[in-house]
Amino acid sequence: MSRPLRLPSVPAAGEPRAVTRMLVLAEARLLVRSPLLRGAALLSCALGIALEWLRMQDWTQFSSNAGEASMVLAAALFLAAHLAMGRDRRCGTSEGSSVLPAPVRRRVSSVLVVAPVAAVVAALVVAGQLLALWPDWPAGALAWPALLVAVAVPMLGGVCGAALGQWVPATAAGPLGLGAAAAMVLTLPVLGAGRNHLGLSVSPLLLQRVLAPGRTSPAGWHLVYLLALAVLACAITLLRHRRLVSTVAGTLAVALAVVAVAAQVHAYPNARTVEVRTQSAAPIAYECEQHTGVEYCALPGYRRWIALWTQAVDPVVAALPAVARAGLPSIRQYSDANIPQQGVIGVSVDWGRHSGAAGSRARLATWYAQVVLGLPYSLEPGYPLGPQGGGFPGCWAGGQARTVAALWLAAQALPDGRQRLAGFRLGLYPSVYDQRDIDAALVLLDQPRERVGAALAAHWSEVDASGPGTGFLTELGIGPLSTMDGRPACP
Repeated sequence: MSRPLRLPSVPAAGEPRAVTRMLVLAEARLLVRSPLLRGAALLSCALGIALEWLRMQDWTQFSSNAGEASMVLAAALFLAAHLAMGRDRRCGTSEGSSVLPAPVRRRVSSVLVVAPVAAVVAALVVAGQLLALWPDWPAGALAWPALLVAVAVPMLGGVCGAALGQWVPATAAGPLGLGAAAAMVLTLPVLGAGRNHLGLSVSPLLLQRVLAPGRTSPAGWHLVYLLALAVLACAITLLRHRRLVSTVAGTLAVALAVVAVAAQVHAYPNARTVEVRTQSAAPIAYECEQHTGVEYCALPGYRRWIALWTQAVDPVVAALPAVARAGLPSIRQYSDANIPQQGVIGVSVDWGRHSGAAGSRARLATWYAQVVLGLPYSLEPGYPLGPQGGGFPGCWAGGQARTVAALWLAAQALPDGRQRLAGFRLGLYPSVYDQRDIDAALVLLDQPRERVGAALAAHWSEVDASGPGTGFLTELGIGPLSTMDGRPACP
């Protein structure tokens, strides 16, 4: 015997709040069960994880990646809300929907439940991306407004789709409107390349830019801007049925959006990035530690990254003779607006993760080896840097013992050092050398490290100089190397 069908209780005509509540719950259930929303949520989460997989994250970069990934969810909510809003007037359904007990304005208002549903789903997606980072929790200071931008973007996409569905309910209008919105989002950063960054400020995404020294990120104003746009889209949706309230709310939202954009433009410098980097930043309370005679100083909130830096530097220091361990250069982290001073080795906030960690470790180990041996050092990495400089301008350091020793120091400190050295992936930028220097360093790798270390200690005074250092090379079975290239010699 079949079970009787249970029909939901319908509120009486005098209970408008109950009717509205039922409509809102029904729209929310339809939206949550939509394969479009579920698929977009999974895709958005996967995209965010992919963007974060090969790089150690700080909260700024994580918020930016989460915001970019949320655009997929925003697109799905745009289409879902457009379809839901236009169902009453699509394909000749206007006559049938006109006899429904709930008036049109209530049905229109109920579709705006897409905003809270979008917020909840977007928050779950961001939480999934955070769990995928475990145990590499984002470093730095957490800026809640920047993180909430990833929640506000899907909300904005949903209510914009509802607004379009209210005024242009045709099925084709949804994909066409979404295409126009995508083109606008891609174009705005190009328009924002000028001096005032206006295009970047009005973009839904919170794009990273170089801040003026001492200024804080205006992520809070960007969040206010997105919420104001969402309120404006809701006002446009309800304008046909609630004109007075919608007009007032829309006017206030436009005014608030203008104020938020102006605050963002004011927060960023009206100068090129290179000019900003040359300015002195506000004093920073570094978090410093000592390891094997080397001082490591991290920006606030990045202290646990020091363990990653020591993996690259400690093997280099261990291979140095005792005479070279006095006054070792320190390691100091820097950001775009806070370049390190001379006399220290700078490490940026960009560090690899998983398979990308090997490149970051090799870069720091190479920098440290060349600085210890007196070779020029530049923050601009020269990867990939071939034996003839790979097209990068530089000075000639070939034929010198210090160049061979620096290549050996860096290669022996890395698990894949030999492969990187033989494949021209250990650059001493801006120093230039040739294949014979690489072959000499490969010869040193084939010998016991204790023997190379003893020869390095015995001839340190000549290795730590710009001369050929033939005594060090001869003791290890290496003949004279080339000394001429036509470029200026490295000091």
